[in-house]
Amino acid sequence: MNGLLDIFGNSQGLQGLLSPEQLKSVQDNSLINAGLAIMAASRGGQPGTGRASLGNALLQGLQAGQGAYQSGIESQVANVLTAQK
Repeated sequence: MNGLLDIFGNSQGLQGLLSPEQLKSVQDNSLINAGLAIMAASRGGQPGTGRASLGNALLQGLQAGQGAYQSGIESQVANVLTAQK
């Protein structure tokens, strides 16, 4: 599973700052967002526009997963830094 999650970002540099549970939560949310975006893209956009291609659906899913991963990491790091003040 780590190989798949590496497409969203390598969290090795964050292991001293974030707990394994925090990293897993971010990774889980990234995969959920990727899956939901793929499902949404596979159903098609506006009525009458047809379905997205497999490649386009995967691209949309990966972009959603990457965005969720990045915002999740930023949020977790901000929480840790706030707690240290």
